[in-house]
Amino acid sequence: MISSAIDAFPTTIEVKRTTVATEFVDGIAQPVTSWDNFELTDCSFQPLTARERMLLPELIRDRETAKVYTKCLLRSVDVEGKLLADRVTYREQTYVVQSVQDWVPHGQFYKAVLVKENN
Repeated sequence: MISSAIDAFPTTIEVKRTTVATEFVDGIAQPVTSWDNFELTDCSFQPLTARERMLLPELIRDRETAKVYTKCLLRSVDVEGKLLADRVTYREQTYVVQSVQDWVPHGQFYKAVLVKENN
């Protein structure tokens, strides 16, 4: 059902992804300088419901959030691999991927929760 909605109402978002591990010098993360940019056209961008917001960790519950259903896997932060989460730009607003749920076995899509990036 969600998969067919993605096909019927496609939304375009820009994704910024790093493939380079974060370097640490004296315990301080160094800025990432290598980013790959690509565009996703098969997704559905929506606000979180009140119930979904209540399930978020307390520190980000009051920040601007959204969810995106997509057929392409977005990446949240990878602590072990020291990789940063994807950045998603929609209508000139940048969001960070907070979490990703794999719904491919049930409907051929992924659900990502996004939090607006601090400027």
